[in-house]
Amino acid sequence: MRVLSMIATFTEVPKIIKTVKDEFGLSISASAVNAYKYSENYKPDIQKIRERWGSDLMNVELANKRRRLEELEKIYHHSFKTDQMKNALGAIYQIQGEIEKDLQNIGHQTNYQINIYKDMTETELEEERVKSLERLKILKQIPEIKGE
Repeated sequence: MRVLSMIATFTEVPKIIKTVKDEFGLSISASAVNAYKYSENYKPDIQKIRERWGSDLMNVELANKRRRLEELEKIYHHSFKTDQMKNALGAIYQIQGEIEKDLQNIGHQTNYQINIYKDMTETELEEERVKSLERLKILKQIPEIKGE
């Protein structure tokens, strides 16, 4: 099962061979690994493992934006302390890129809203305003939104 798991997570054949030797004390050949990899018998198992593994992104530490920013901040401070200004500057640019992604997304949402409303007549705009106010009234009745 360990071999199938490693195949499913795209581990390279030499690494699989080494892991099997280290963990189980067994020697396995590249052709044996490839036999598992391309076997019709094991394809469904490999696919199931791969789907589970691929859908579990939030358990990868650096998939979390805050965690990435914290690591970039550590890199910046270490690089600055050790006078590696090129690395420090690189970390700053990466942090800036992470933050600007959010700002760009907000900008796109705003532009989208403006484009929706720019072609409306005054009457349509007023109807939309009234609908929005009605939705707000309904939302304010929900305890989580009221702050209860």
